Amino acid sequence: MTNKYLKITNKADVVPRVNLEKLGLSTKRNDPGTIGQFGSGIKFAPIAAMRNGWEWWFTGNDQRGQYKMKYTKDIEDGIECIVYDYGDYQKSSSFTVDAGSLSWITPFQIYREAVANALDESKDSNWTIDIVDECAIDPVDGEFSVFITAAPELMEIHNNFNKYFCVDRPVVYSDGGVDFLEKVDHKFRIYSHNVLVFETDRYKSIFDYNIDNVRLNEERTLASSWEVEYQITSKLPDLCDIEICTRILNHVKNDSEVFEFLKLMESTLKYVETNMAWFDAFVIVYGENCAIYNELGRQYGVVDSIKLRGYKPVFIASDTLYALLKSAEVRTYEEILGEDWNIDSDFNLLGYPNVSKAIEIAAFHIPEIRKLVDSHRIGIFQSDMDKNLGITIGTSKPIEERMIFINKEHSTDPVESILATIIHEYDHFNTGWSDADYRQFRDVADRHIASLMMKFYSEKFYELRDDVLVFPMSKLPLIGKRMTFTITKSPDFSVIQVGSKIMICNSDIEFVTESGNLVISEDADCLTIPFLTNVKNVSLADV
Repeated sequence: MTNKYLKITNKADVVPRVNLEKLGLSTKRNDPGTIGQFGSGIKFAPIAAMRNGWEWWFTGNDQRGQYKMKYTKDIEDGIECIVYDYGDYQKSSSFTVDAGSLSWITPFQIYREAVANALDESKDSNWTIDIVDECAIDPVDGEFSVFITAAPELMEIHNNFNKYFCVDRPVVYSDGGVDFLEKVDHKFRIYSHNVLVFETDRYKSIFDYNIDNVRLNEERTLASSWEVEYQITSKLPDLCDIEICTRILNHVKNDSEVFEFLKLMESTLKYVETNMAWFDAFVIVYGENCAIYNELGRQYGVVDSIKLRGYKPVFIASDTLYALLKSAEVRTYEEILGEDWNIDSDFNLLGYPNVSKAIEIAAFHIPEIRKLVDSHRIGIFQSDMDKNLGITIGTSKPIEERMIFINKEHSTDPVESILATIIHEYDHFNTGWSDADYRQFRDVADRHIASLMMKFYSEKFYELRDDVLVFPMSKLPLIGKRMTFTITKSPDFSVIQVGSKIMICNSDIEFVTESGNLVISEDADCLTIPFLTNVKNVSLADV
């Protein structure tokens, strides 16, 4: 019985032998249309095959004529080293048999390297893969071939070729270098230039994907899953094929936990215009007289209210699909019921002293808030369904139509907590951004914090050293031009004025004179009040 080999062939008049020998040499590094970029795979794959006991042969042509070469090994100083065996001569390499052993560990890597190279080199010509006998291992003019022992592990991959390569997979939809592919089984797979670079069964997907432009690591797997997730999901809102949109909706109707909508971010919808094909597809799947509701709407119990208004309620479990359909102008429960349909509101704040105090403090920093109170656009709400501390109604409407409400159950909480809610809701009110707009909304909050810190920051111009008050030389400009002091003592506290600054400290300070000039300290690095001691605490008076 003769040995069987996988033969992978592409048209090539010249493939220099040096290309097969030198690590890092890649003719495809600057070609984004190829899977091979590193120049290492064609060297590590044959060595990995050898570690598995499989033969790997190259046959081709170069300026020196036809060649037939396989990797063999030789012992050098007790180390198994790789030798390039061309039959009529041998050439030592810099590799050992263990080269790449930490990363080249799967049969697919070995099979993939030969096929991926053939795919890369066959852009303008055909490539083939066959099962041949050992006698077929000979060079042919105009061809470059790789022969690998047809081991069971490699044949398993070969017999399931369409799971590992998508050259023969039907393309359902294509947009900007991203192909939507028909699936072959339950696993989710991503390909680049038709070669598998990622697979998982952690979640399901509606399609598999072939993407032109992805970053790969040296093992030819995805370098960044987030990058690819965005490339795929950002295409969804812009889908213009009604049939594909209909297919997706029919799929998600029965299974909402799919990759496409688990990874789609609501913020993406603000930057990608949603195609009205989604609206048309929704009508095809559900009919015209429908209104969608999400998990929050289900918690509110909106189904009966939707029916009472003459619409068929359609539950959308995925919040991102709900947002996508909403942006495609599919009717929502909020639209037909109104944003404030489920709350009781009260704009008389006299019975809510903690809320009134929090508003007073907030208005001190943001005067616009006082105008909202006067125009009855800040109030108290009560709802059996909505347990948020605060809500802002009308963020999608003009600012003059927006309102802020504080939950009645929250109204007796500490003023500081209510103040935080008011500022949070005012940011929603003022910007129109929701919590889904995380980055922009967080930036507004950060700016508020920074503004308050700047407003109340006061650089310290004094220090306490062993109960002695001193004024460092570098801080003297903060005191003013006059380097004088006065001390006033009372039963409860003492007042010390230095230059233009007034300080409050403990009542039992000890001093000799009530006024005078500051003097240089013993360390000569600051000024101090002569003979003033027992200063325990100091605070700056608010003047």
